[in-house]
Amino acid sequence: MAQVLHSALELRFQVYCIECNFLSPQDYPSGMESDEHDASATHFYAFDADEDLVGYVRLIRPDAQGRFPLHRHCDVSHVERLPASSSAVEISRLMVRADYRRRRGDRLSGVTAEQSRAAFAGERRSEAPQILLSLYRQMFAYCSEKGIRHWYAAMERPLARSLLRYKFGFRPIGPEADYYGPVAPYLADLRELELQVSAHHPALMQWMRRPQCDDAVDCTEQRWSRYHMRGAHAVPPVAGFMSEMDGPKSITPPHGVDALQRLSLAA
Repeated sequence: MAQVLHSALELRFQVYCIECNFLSPQDYPSGMESDEHDASATHFYAFDADEDLVGYVRLIRPDAQGRFPLHRHCDVSHVERLPASSSAVEISRLMVRADYRRRRGDRLSGVTAEQSRAAFAGERRSEAPQILLSLYRQMFAYCSEKGIRHWYAAMERPLARSLLRYKFGFRPIGPEADYYGPVAPYLADLRELELQVSAHHPALMQWMRRPQCDDAVDCTEQRWSRYHMRGAHAVPPVAGFMSEMDGPKSITPPHGVDALQRLSLAA
């Protein structure tokens, strides 16, 4: 897993330091973006058919005081009752590699000419929602196994509306703040999410309940960590579900793939 995490930290450097300018590249001379949460976080990865890393996200557990990174940046003091920290995690650093999400006309600062040319391949961009929803599926499986019920996330409001289309109900719990860009804090109850998705989109929920699991890995922290877009998983059932939702012309969620991929570019 060390080499996989190494690749993920390089991807994080590309997104956070080069593309988005959230962090200074000079602070990471190794070309890998890392922080104090990585050692205790649970990491999830998505790979394409060539075994290249194309998507990543991590889940952060609370600190000794029961607080999450989100609490240091966002004001949630007006919320009367928040879930027990032991039953929650924070979604952090969710991202898809640039050539799987960029569209012609998007800002290309920090992207090489080779990446720019690859970005115009429509078949790759159409796979970005698949990558993202697959990462959600792996996180959902992990949390179900671990008894984790709540997800914290910092995101843009249009993104929250996009996710609601799939009945991924994140409720706002505070005002907008500057947390690696203008975002607001949100909270999701996984039991409620499961009920809503089951009621409105049973095919999607059925797919969510069948995660790709690496049974060869004994460590339960890593069993759900990998998603490979190959073989039976190259075109998962969710692709047909998304086509039905968006109509025959597109499988891109509202506000575009780039909006969907920005969930919790924070922490």
